Amino acid sequence: MYYLAFREAESGDPVWQARSVRFWDEHLGRWLPRLAAAVAENTEEAYYARLAELTLAFSQAVDKELADRDAAPPRSANGC
Repeated sequence: MYYLAFREAESGDPVWQARSVRFWDEHLGRWLPRLAAAVAENTEEAYYARLAELTLAFSQAVDKELADRDAAPPRSANGC
């Protein structure tokens, strides 16, 4: 995910954003939130519990961002 985000930021090419979204939708987003929730519920170590909570919050923020982006009306070529 870092590589895809880095390439997007470096190049500004929307192809990299599409690849990031696809990677999240098809891979990382499918298992990362469940893993984070399971770790948060089952660990006795405060460090790992907090790390899992942050990971879960990050996952939820990505999901919300993608849902908001999908719900937004398409912009025209001139930005209006």
